[in-house]
Amino acid sequence: MNCEMKTEQDIIRELRDIFDKYSDKRILVLGTTCAGKTTLLKHFPEGLDMDVVVMGTLPEELQDRFRKAPRPFAQDLVEIWNKYLETAIQTVEIEAGHPLFAATVFRSDIIVYLNISDETLRERTMKRNFKYELAEKYNNLFKDYLKITELPVIIVDIP
Repeated sequence: MNCEMKTEQDIIRELRDIFDKYSDKRILVLGTTCAGKTTLLKHFPEGLDMDVVVMGTLPEELQDRFRKAPRPFAQDLVEIWNKYLETAIQTVEIEAGHPLFAATVFRSDIIVYLNISDETLRERTMKRNFKYELAEKYNNLFKDYLKITELPVIIVDIP
């Protein structure tokens, strides 16, 4: 299937096939900011959102502060988030049958990488008022990680 011809429904079917085939495995759906994780997650009730998982590790008063904070977060909140994210990476266990959609690497059996095109990433970051260069930096870090990981990687192109 030509990547440029893919629709959101094609991507959803592709992910459903992967999730069904590897239902006994811990699946990490990895993608940079604006790759479409949250949008895709809406179609997979069994899936988990990294932000929700990490938020659940925060004390209640911090959860409330994050819920009320404008996005993008101010630097002090970014630092707090990163602290709790590091803890979550070490403690959160992905369960088979419940793929985790994340912008960070968690322990898993299989990685499904959302390979977003540069053009689409640029458009989406502009719409969300997010720095393209930062999203691109994370995307490149993921690509570098995927070259060295010993885990199976399935690439899903996001045109």
